Amino acid sequence: MTMFTANWWINFITPCTIIVTIAYYFCVSTFKKWEQLNVPYIKPIPLFGNLLNVALGKDHPLDFYNKIYHKFAAHKYAGVFQMRTPYLMVRDPEIINDMLIKDFSSFPDRGIYSDFVAEPLTNNLLLMENPQWKIIRNKLTPAFTAGKLKTMYDQIKECGDELMKNIDIDLNRTSNEIEVKDIMGKYSTDVIGTCAFGLKLNAINDDESPFRKYGKLIFKPSLRVLMRELCVMITPALLKVVRLKKFPTAATDFFHAAFNETMTYRLENNIVRNDFVHYLMQARNDLVLNTDLPKHEKFAESQIVANAFVLFAAGFETVSSAISYCLYELALNKSIQDRVRKEIQLQLSKNNGQINHELLIDLNYLDMVIAV
Repeated sequence: MTMFTANWWINFITPCTIIVTIAYYFCVSTFKKWEQLNVPYIKPIPLFGNLLNVALGKDHPLDFYNKIYHKFAAHKYAGVFQMRTPYLMVRDPEIINDMLIKDFSSFPDRGIYSDFVAEPLTNNLLLMENPQWKIIRNKLTPAFTAGKLKTMYDQIKECGDELMKNIDIDLNRTSNEIEVKDIMGKYSTDVIGTCAFGLKLNAINDDESPFRKYGKLIFKPSLRVLMRELCVMITPALLKVVRLKKFPTAATDFFHAAFNETMTYRLENNIVRNDFVHYLMQARNDLVLNTDLPKHEKFAESQIVANAFVLFAAGFETVSSAISYCLYELALNKSIQDRVRKEIQLQLSKNNGQINHELLIDLNYLDMVIAV
């Protein structure tokens, strides 16, 4: 009986030891990277690297990077471990300038993993790799020239006027309290809808606007999003097992259908507008429908829709967040708020009350407030 127990224990502990050893090696196998390259770094812990507090929700990612940035103030760069994945934080302005300009051909990709087959909406200008990135960028860049942006001022003003009407209604209805982030989100949805896609979304007045609903859904924090990001940083191969998607299926299905319908409607009705959709449709003709293109330059229909999606997502969240935080800081600093208001009123009086390119260029103090 004693012999049987001993044998059983040996048979149990041996494979367990092997499994634990393999797991431990897997967790730390990348941690010699910066030491071997003589790059200063923060000592990582198994599996989590330097990201444990972020993974536990104790630190915001921006605070995490801010701490590292200041910790290595005496160095031009530093090594970071996001879980098992080594990243290099470059601090020196000259090196950054070289990477973004002179040596950009060596750094065209963002290095963010995405499974384009499983998640076609991620195959966009933000995440796709060279040379496809360069091809689609050249097709879409003309939509963002200064001249094109100037033509949007009237549309933006119309959205702004509707915003102010809505704020007045909300203030009268809710005893002088409004949810700034929510109303700015509605405003940014309307602006990006009308300026980039020629769509009258009216999200400001419609709490059930599907664009607003699904726009909020794709940015909503969740355990699914956290687990997916952790899987990517441990090893992207995990995503093929757990199958966690970057965006909820309902949201991707909606945006795919909405943008396809927009382009189809314009084609069927011969509608031409000098906006982002117009350039997407031209890109579709040149890169998807063109039968003379070599195979490596061909794009899929899903990539055209993906680039429509990323513009909406980028305009939706960035504008609403920036304005909301700016308004919050102005509320806390009345003297700065008064100075911003005075500058705007002064420039409006000089410009016959018209908001245009020239007026915006002269709002120097407001520009500094937003930049901070």
